[in-house]
Amino acid sequence: HSGSMGVNITDYVGIASLFGTILAKASDADVMIFGDTAKYVPINPADSTLTSAQRVIGYNDGYRDKSSYYVGHGTNFHAIFETANKKYDRIFIFSDMQGWIGYAAPTTTFNRYKTKYSVNPFVYSIDLAGYGTLQLPENKIFCLAGFSEKIFDIIKVLEKDREALIKEIEKIEF
Repeated sequence: HSGSMGVNITDYVGIASLFGTILAKASDADVMIFGDTAKYVPINPADSTLTSAQRVIGYNDGYRDKSSYYVGHGTNFHAIFETANKKYDRIFIFSDMQGWIGYAAPTTTFNRYKTKYSVNPFVYSIDLAGYGTLQLPENKIFCLAGFSEKIFDIIKVLEKDREALIKEIEKIEF
């Protein structure tokens, strides 16, 4: 929900909200929004996917009304792991990866989270803008750029073989 993510369903924030809503509806995942801080937000299973995604966008509309879910418009990746309050097998971060708060990758904060909950989750860092900024250069961290429903197919492959995408690229003959 940083300022650079936009404010509409057609902006990066819309894509992130849509993917988060899809994950919540498909697998009962928790959804968290982040900016300067981070907060869990509710997804109503009775709402349509698009209605839910639009509601997620609106939770952080501090320009008009600071709701109880307001997180500001910075990009604090540390806040994700400081706010996470339980053990997760997978964490998806949908962002344009323009993280400037703290001026450092959230590696230490992420390691504290892993220690606190005795977990080593897969993390999928989805760079919606394709800027190529990597926030978490760690094992079991996958940085993917762009967006497509094919991301979910790629995830299945990567969890079995971390080098799968590289191997596919190397098969291409020029």
